[in-house]
Amino acid sequence: MHDVDTAGHSDPEALVRRRLAERIGDEVAYGIGVDEPFLAVGVDSLDLMHVVAQLEQDADVKQVAEAELWAVASSIASLVAYISLESDGGGDGASVGAGEDAQPVRPGPGGHA
Repeated sequence: MHDVDTAGHSDPEALVRRRLAERIGDEVAYGIGVDEPFLAVGVDSLDLMHVVAQLEQDADVKQVAEAELWAVASSIASLVAYISLESDGGGDGASVGAGEDAQPVRPGPGGHA
């Protein structure tokens, strides 16, 4: 098992991969490309819900709405962007996309993104 400092969040990608590995195994979690869609490697929404719930606790970020799950958590990069944005105090919305091009999703009328 890979060791990650969950308290300091010094490496958010390592934290995401560790939590993913706990759910789906090391081979997929550490073998998937940072931008590779989870759906492409067989990660389903139930797996993702468990991983995201654990990351929410680890990183002390707001809970992801079920309807936003795949927008926030479609890849390693999107999860890293989400927990980084949220833990840096930019928690107005969920991070969508990957890497430097990730854009926040702001709730629209009625609270829907």
